[in-house]
Amino acid sequence: MLPRSIYIQILVFLCLICVSTVVLKPVHTAFSRMMLQIRTNLIERIEDYIGMEIRYSSIRPTFFGSIDIRSLKFIKDENAFFSVNRARFYFSLPELLFKKKIAVHTIQVERPVLRIDYEKDRDTLDFFSSLLKNNNERNTEFLQQMAEFLPEQAEYRIRNCFFYFSGRETLISAQEMNVDFRWDGGKIILDGRLNAEVTHSGLFDRTLIVKSGVNINGEYLPDLREGSADLLFLSMACVEQDVKRRAASFLLPASNSNTRTLFTLHPAGIDITFNEKKINLSMPPDTPSNFNVNYDFETGGIDAQVNLNRFILNNHASFSDYWKNFSDLFSIPITGTSFLKYEKKVLQYMVDFQGGDFLSAFRSGYSSISNAFVINAYGDKERVVVDDFRLSISKTDYLQGIVNFSGSMGFVPFRPFGIFPLIT
Repeated sequence: MLPRSIYIQILVFLCLICVSTVVLKPVHTAFSRMMLQIRTNLIERIEDYIGMEIRYSSIRPTFFGSIDIRSLKFIKDENAFFSVNRARFYFSLPELLFKKKIAVHTIQVERPVLRIDYEKDRDTLDFFSSLLKNNNERNTEFLQQMAEFLPEQAEYRIRNCFFYFSGRETLISAQEMNVDFRWDGGKIILDGRLNAEVTHSGLFDRTLIVKSGVNINGEYLPDLREGSADLLFLSMACVEQDVKRRAASFLLPASNSNTRTLFTLHPAGIDITFNEKKINLSMPPDTPSNFNVNYDFETGGIDAQVNLNRFILNNHASFSDYWKNFSDLFSIPITGTSFLKYEKKVLQYMVDFQGGDFLSAFRSGYSSISNAFVINAYGDKERVVVDDFRLSISKTDYLQGIVNFSGSMGFVPFRPFGIFPLIT
């Protein structure tokens, strides 16, 4: 006869099985219901709206209170237009068990990849552009359907995103992009970081590559009609890559290597604000030297202004070995202002800058020439008028002397006029 303790253990085991069955059955039912909602309320509706097939390898729950969709792909012409390694939906188990409509509180998209070829995907880009512009009944219905499953108050996370855009001569890529979106009751808040790279080819048999790490903080309305963002460029390097070998010139060294860094900008910030009519780019308000650019979406008008207060280029950038030969020129403190306005096909611009101790430079004799300059000019699309241009360069490995110019230059037809004395 078995000991009494064995019977007790068997009874406890059977009770646990019964309790687990009672508890897990509603959990299993809730999981099944939510996965069905993902297939029907989310994936199938998106397919119908964008006209692409969506494929995935699996949809399954995890032990961490989430449901995962793996190997998600948006297929266009049998090619993956957009892919995601894993989309994870975090949910509230109590809300899920009590059959609340919205149980998702966080959505995390891991390793999304978007590749756009402007020539090949132009029709798709035009299609998405029309969807954003048209505020019709179909768009409204789709957004309402998405809101049933993707609530505004949820937090959205993008992890390790890769974006690639190729045009005729320009390539734009963003790597290691990590962005968080959340709703604060009135606006959408975003916080992110990425590594960006822009490549432009076909410029005098050279390819220019600009690389930068960027921090982004901003907020905008859900309809994207108004918003703002602060961009911090952690570093920005401009790299030159030769397509053909090039002989040395005054401003450009001979090409003796495939790739070289021209300059690296120090960390700098830019503020962006936009609404339905305009977008504005400016420097942070506490910056002594700053710029301000306004662009009007309706008219195409541009209003730009640059203000410098003892701006020294060497304090904001590091140059390659060749450009270090001009280090003295890059150390000149520059003060002044300039503006450019373009409205209704009318162009106006003005430049008024001075650098260095220009008074002593142009009053002194040849033996005490210092690095300094003055430029005062204005114009429009038909001509430019130079009231005063003076450049004084002390002895370097390349040049020394004083250049003066005053006059005007017409563009239609090309007609220069003025006085151009040169002292060396």
